[in-house]
Amino acid sequence: MKKLLFLLLAIVTGGAAMAQDRQAKEILDRLSEKTRSYSTITAEFTISINNRKDKVKDTQQGKMQLKGSMFKISMKASDIYSNGRVRWTHVKEAAEVNLQNVNPNDPSILNNPAKLFNAYLTDFKYAYKGTKKESGVKVQEIHLFPKDLKAAYSQVKLMIEESTGMPKTVIYVGKDGVTYTVRFTRITPNLSMSNAEFVFNTKAHPNVEVIDMR
Repeated sequence: MKKLLFLLLAIVTGGAAMAQDRQAKEILDRLSEKTRSYSTITAEFTISINNRKDKVKDTQQGKMQLKGSMFKISMKASDIYSNGRVRWTHVKEAAEVNLQNVNPNDPSILNNPAKLFNAYLTDFKYAYKGTKKESGVKVQEIHLFPKDLKAAYSQVKLMIEESTGMPKTVIYVGKDGVTYTVRFTRITPNLSMSNAEFVFNTKAHPNVEVIDMR
């Protein structure tokens, strides 16, 4: 009798988990389809960094511009440019710019923000966690777990605004004890952008040291 009850419980809970995963996939599908239809995306956000190991917290406001695989992220301390192959990180206080190759598998919003909108279906396992209110807005919560066990993040928590189908909050839980929380305040599609905006202009910054780390 106990074995039968255990089997029934396993079937019921397993079926519920599958239903949740299907719902998560439907939400992520809508997000991906919607953003792929945009020629560009401009997003204003606040990023909070919580380093539990070193007991350091920091919050910055920023702006993100996306065009295909190209992106630019503007913040107070630094600007990040990428043409889809190379990433330039302009550290303003140090008057230097670091060049690195883009890792196409990195889901971090600061290293490869295009992944935020279309990579979850291929790079992660996912589970639907229900709805809740965040800053008075109803959001759908999805937890994502990287398939790559060597990934820098153990988990990504994604809050999708139910009325728009767009991200409201993304929380990256790092294996190094650092958590990044990104809250979007405005997302605007289809603004005109030239490709030159996604490449660091050394002529416009003659006093900045270029450090090639590729």
